[in-house]
Amino acid sequence: MTTRRARLVLLSTGGTIASRAQAADRLVHYKLDQAGPPLDPDLLGLVEGFADIRHEEVVRMPSSDLGQAQLLELARRVHAHLASPDVDGIVITHGTDTLEETALFLALTTPPGKPVVMTAAMRPGGALGSDGPRNFLGAVRVAADQGARGRGVLVVMDDEIIAAPCARKRHANAVAAFRPEAGGLIGEVLPDRIVLAGGAPDGLPGFDVTGCAALPRVEILYAYQDAPAFLFDAVVASGAAGIVLACTGNGTLSTMAKAAVADAIGKGLVVVRSSRTGAGRVTWAESAGIPSGPLNPQQARILLSLALSRTKDADQIANWFAAF
Repeated sequence: MTTRRARLVLLSTGGTIASRAQAADRLVHYKLDQAGPPLDPDLLGLVEGFADIRHEEVVRMPSSDLGQAQLLELARRVHAHLASPDVDGIVITHGTDTLEETALFLALTTPPGKPVVMTAAMRPGGALGSDGPRNFLGAVRVAADQGARGRGVLVVMDDEIIAAPCARKRHANAVAAFRPEAGGLIGEVLPDRIVLAGGAPDGLPGFDVTGCAALPRVEILYAYQDAPAFLFDAVVASGAAGIVLACTGNGTLSTMAKAAVADAIGKGLVVVRSSRTGAGRVTWAESAGIPSGPLNPQQARILLSLALSRTKDADQIANWFAAF
């Protein structure tokens, strides 16, 4: 019996994986080529033996420039392709800088079933040690693997398969820049096979954004010694619907911040307390504001914005954060 080749859609968004170095030793100061092909043709040729791939460019920009409009468009394309019986899975190429935010957004807005696999690169094409081809090939192999079905959105980097809500960029330069939160590493890309052991976190909330034109605005404020109250005042005056605090330690607040948070909540904003430390779970529940659990500030902003598109009930929103 002949096994049918997987039929995948590749959605490209730009990033380092779509860039080429000006010289082999030029690992920084490279640019996206806006005139050439959206992906190196050698990358597409690399995976011809593993799946039938149809390529579609969504945008072409560094991921640091991506925003709400691009995320909503990407979600719409993902939904449309997943609904097609001619599509077995999706691969998304992305920049590393904000991959963890887009990955969480898609994890919360994509129904489970067919694989959706994200990948990226820390070094551009043509540079020494370029990791784009290896990561891209790994992502295609995972998306084409039957074992990836029903596991939610996945991130493939450095031969590791990570549940999207647990993906974290923890290094500014290293090829092995992504390290998952505890329990987030669910498999490996091996030379001869794909190994998948775990799955997506259970009970995650789901948000349908296919008909959504815009999401409520949420801002992030960073805690530090002597941080002034006028930062809170400016966010409240701007009309934001919510605030995520990158707090010290376990979501702790200064005396000034406690008063500012109480004022913001009293004026109708929803406040979430995350941590600036980069790892660990915010569990401190006695202070005002919703603990973010393991989500870092930028991921907490994604969830809070999606949550506020449904409700402003802080207890309901707190339950969604507790699912992590």
